Amino acid sequence: MVLPTVGAYMGSEIGHIRGEISEDENSINRPMLSAVAAGVSGMPGDGFFECAKLLKKLDSAKQERRHFWEAELKCVHQFWQKKFS
Repeated sequence: MVLPTVGAYMGSEIGHIRGEISEDENSINRPMLSAVAAGVSGMPGDGFFECAKLLKKLDSAKQERRHFWEAELKCVHQFWQKKFS
């Protein structure tokens, strides 16, 4: 797939790909890998949180977005860190 280097289409397609990655990771009990992809605000965009709701990882009525994202990011780092023996 060839993506344009600018424009909303590129962002939309990359968001879709990140969503698929998070769905795949979730299906094998791993944290949402897309948590590492933050936008200019320093946090992931709305698509990340919508995906988390679809995966039933985020209950927007009970959890604040920043706290959820920080916890998920920490889980990603812990899961993927290199273990030295």
